[in-house]
Amino acid sequence: MRSLVRPRLLRRVAEMDPGVALVVGTAGSGKSTLLGQLVDAAGADGVPTARVVAHDDGNLRWHANGDELELTLAAVVDAVTGLSGPWLVTIDDGDRLTDHPDHERDLERLVRLLPPEVQVVIAVAVVPSCLLVNAGRMISGVIGGVDLTFRPYEVDRLFREVHRTPLGAEDVHLLARVTDGWPAALELFHAGTAAHLPAELSRAVRSLVHEPWFLAGYAEQVLLTGCSTQELALLRWGSVFEHLTPARLDALLGAGDHAATLDRLERRPSLPAARTSAGLRLPGPLRRYLRATHARDLGRAGAREWFLAGGAVLEADGDVPGALLCYGRGGDAVSVRRLTERPDAALWHGARAAEPWDEALPDDATPHARLFARLSRAMADGALTTAGSLIEQLDAGADPRLARLRGSLVAWGSARTITAQPDGDVEWRTRLRWALQGAPSPTSSGRPADLFVAGLVHGLSQDADLARDELGRVVEDPGAGRGLGLLASLAALLLDRTLPLQQLLEGADRILVEAHELGLAWTERLAQTVVLAVDGTPGWREAVGRLRRWGQEASDAWGPLVVSSVAELCAMRRDEDDSQRWLELAAAWHERGLPLVAETCRVAAARTTAWRLVAELPPEDWAGTEAPAVPRVVEHGGGGASDVRERRPVAGRGRVTEIAAGASARVPSALVSPTPTAPTGAPTAGALAARPVAETGVRLRCLGPFELRADGRVVDLTRLRPRARNLLRLLAIEAGHVVHRERLVEALWFDLSPESATHNLHVAVSAVRRLLNEVEPGLGRRLLQREGESYVLRLGEGASCDLLELEAALRSGEYAASRDDDELARRAWSRALAAYPGELLPEAGSAEWVLGPRDRLRQQVAGAATSLAALLLRAGEPVAAAEAASRAIELDEWRDNAWRVLIAALTLSGERASAQRVRRSYREVLRSLGIDERDPSAVRTGGGIVAGRDGAAELAPAPERGARPAGARPAGP
Repeated sequence: MRSLVRPRLLRRVAEMDPGVALVVGTAGSGKSTLLGQLVDAAGADGVPTARVVAHDDGNLRWHANGDELELTLAAVVDAVTGLSGPWLVTIDDGDRLTDHPDHERDLERLVRLLPPEVQVVIAVAVVPSCLLVNAGRMISGVIGGVDLTFRPYEVDRLFREVHRTPLGAEDVHLLARVTDGWPAALELFHAGTAAHLPAELSRAVRSLVHEPWFLAGYAEQVLLTGCSTQELALLRWGSVFEHLTPARLDALLGAGDHAATLDRLERRPSLPAARTSAGLRLPGPLRRYLRATHARDLGRAGAREWFLAGGAVLEADGDVPGALLCYGRGGDAVSVRRLTERPDAALWHGARAAEPWDEALPDDATPHARLFARLSRAMADGALTTAGSLIEQLDAGADPRLARLRGSLVAWGSARTITAQPDGDVEWRTRLRWALQGAPSPTSSGRPADLFVAGLVHGLSQDADLARDELGRVVEDPGAGRGLGLLASLAALLLDRTLPLQQLLEGADRILVEAHELGLAWTERLAQTVVLAVDGTPGWREAVGRLRRWGQEASDAWGPLVVSSVAELCAMRRDEDDSQRWLELAAAWHERGLPLVAETCRVAAARTTAWRLVAELPPEDWAGTEAPAVPRVVEHGGGGASDVRERRPVAGRGRVTEIAAGASARVPSALVSPTPTAPTGAPTAGALAARPVAETGVRLRCLGPFELRADGRVVDLTRLRPRARNLLRLLAIEAGHVVHRERLVEALWFDLSPESATHNLHVAVSAVRRLLNEVEPGLGRRLLQREGESYVLRLGEGASCDLLELEAALRSGEYAASRDDDELARRAWSRALAAYPGELLPEAGSAEWVLGPRDRLRQQVAGAATSLAALLLRAGEPVAAAEAASRAIELDEWRDNAWRVLIAALTLSGERASAQRVRRSYREVLRSLGIDERDPSAVRTGGGIVAGRDGAAELAPAPERGARPAGARPAGP
């Protein structure tokens, strides 16, 4: 079975000093797989290796130099201590050695006598006490259980590169969360879904929130084997808690010897239990399996009583989110509302996306409880628009917490600058918005939130030392809250230009793990961006792009731009940033009304250009001495966020300053404009490059979350009533075409009388125009025009719409295909796929007026993907063809030609096992339609599967490598 190579762990071991290292993990944690990868990596570097596996009888099997021997531990120690030169020796299943008394002396001898260039890596479930410290020599390093868990980006690579069943970014996040990144759970899930279609796979991921259906056999036959009746009972009753402690179990079950039982469970090798500061924790899948089976055994009434008792214990212990979940499962709507209304519970900072409150709430839960649960998830996702709408529905005026939060969401919900300085009683996000638009920051009160804002502003204003001090105080303050503390930690890491890349990588990884555990998806996306960009493995920019799309799909208005900026900042550490990208980011931040951030991006662009020019200097212009990096030499710079390069030889000060000052000559003229006006007293970053101009005209986004930009600013559509927003959306998908009044009324006000509906239409039109006029006088009537009894959205010169651009690309592809211009068709279809980030107007839900256009567009894009796949296959690019065909099937699983091309492409690329899985899935699709795959009367037309007389839908035999598959070119979209 293929496994995902994990550079993160291989580097950790490679950086350890020679000696004895431990890989400590429970059953199914991937210890053996890692040892195998270590051996492969060492062999590739020419380092001799020996693989040793311990058996139950205490003997070991030795594999080295083609020899396979059965040896005692004493003999293995003699062999290893007699080695000379660099060697890698791995010992698997080391727990079996601790059951024999004589082995302790042998292990101590191994540590004491190990030659200086030999590295021994032992895999164990529990660390033997004799290996911790002995003979004055410490263990050289430990890879623990948290290290072995799959990070979300590793889950993405596992399913994309190894299993060839790519998941969407949100599904990756959810799968990593509900499996805890536990390797065994991920493999069991894949085994149970290998034949699933893309849509089925996504549904399977989401079903795991309630019960890990794939785990039953493995749990009963492997994980729980050997547990006593008392231990099993404790695990089942205790599965209502995420963390098991003696005090919680005493409160739930009555006084007992629970501490001793937990100690025994922790030491049991087969049970994947890990000790944390909060208590003993089982992996999420196993805990949910135990909880679901125990609830069924108790029956409905017994389970309800159990959940309510667990909620009371957790509430008394201060775990409000955990108590909410228990009360919700127990159907206690009164307790759920009581907890959500507690003034001291900022619940949106502790959302648990693996077990969302809204799905755990009872059917008769109050609307308030459900809205509050959704608010928690929206804040964790960074979906500010959604959160603002939910706060309005929650009646924020009655809750000061929500009122302050609403103020910050209003501040970030549009590109309009804040004109009045925030007073003392505002949420920190409002202060940050005020400061980042270039306004003078108010005096810090010393509170963590104020220090966080000050730290970010000072970092962007080139005072990195002060920024790190302020952010460090936030991290160390226990009152800051874990969410704010994580953001401060990440910002401090990024501002520390002296930090080695490996330490930056490890620090971001720790933040990623904690944010993922807390369900803080916004912070998780940022930390994951840092890890990907600093690591720099092939395809990292594409992976960051998927994180941006995840943010867009989650209605995160700011996160994708922050992700892009952080990615470029990290790329600068590896000299892989790009001045053009910096300028595009500067333009985007300026459009959002944040000139301070835009200025920092422009400085970075100029510095990057300056360094590229310095690198091209002839030798006579070099000073020949070691000097600080370019940003330090340039007088305009300073020690800010983008001053992050390592020291290197550069040209003399005067020559570099000359180059930097002229860097704007390399800036495209289309991005040059005067400096934007900032409020009086605004801190500036200094400019080495010319300023990018804000976008003019109107920009409509209909694919993915709907957005309207006017004069470079995002229009705050939350100020419109829902039907007025839908009016704008409906006209947007018909941009340039008149829509009759009757159609608008029937689509949006079908529940009203004709007179009332027409009146409401006029009111909605006026509201839209009034909002647009606030952005630019006269824009409302220029954009939303009336023609007789119809209305039309006239974009005008300089305006754009992503839907129109997509449709143009689709038409170009069809035209090129009709003229047999493969290169033009390929570019057009590739452009169309890139221009389709998500479905049409997802906010409109299942409204009838959007279903038809949405489905037609999806079919057209699926057709383009199918045609592109066939074209790529003919061009001898089976890997790219398989990706395009998979995209087509993801959009339309009934597309016959896409299945055929995918099977052929996988076969030609050597992925015959994957081809066979796809072939089986294809047969299932045919059978679901009542078509026998061997029936010669089954045919395909128009890219879909139908019955007819002109051909056969029988699966063609897989072509030989290098052969051109018969009929690979589809009939057309």
